[in-house]
Amino acid sequence: MHDDKNFVCPMHADVTSDKPGKCSKCGMDLTKSKKEHMKMEVTKLYVCPMHADITSDKPAKCSKCGMDLQKVKQKVKTVKD
Repeated sequence: MHDDKNFVCPMHADVTSDKPGKCSKCGMDLTKSKKEHMKMEVTKLYVCPMHADITSDKPAKCSKCGMDLQKVKQKVKTVKD
């Protein structure tokens, strides 16, 4: 079964959606699921400084506040001997 529920309430994990919105129980903004966050960490290059859920692979403006998305510095993991 394919799960298209990419957004979840941070307080109510049972409230999910396939698009951004508000939690039907508490009114909080739905955020990207853990799986979506992991995907974003691998692919994102630009992120809104005020809304971490707004990302892009190229320079753009935040769809929520209009701020310029900032380039994300990629972290490189090192292996210690």
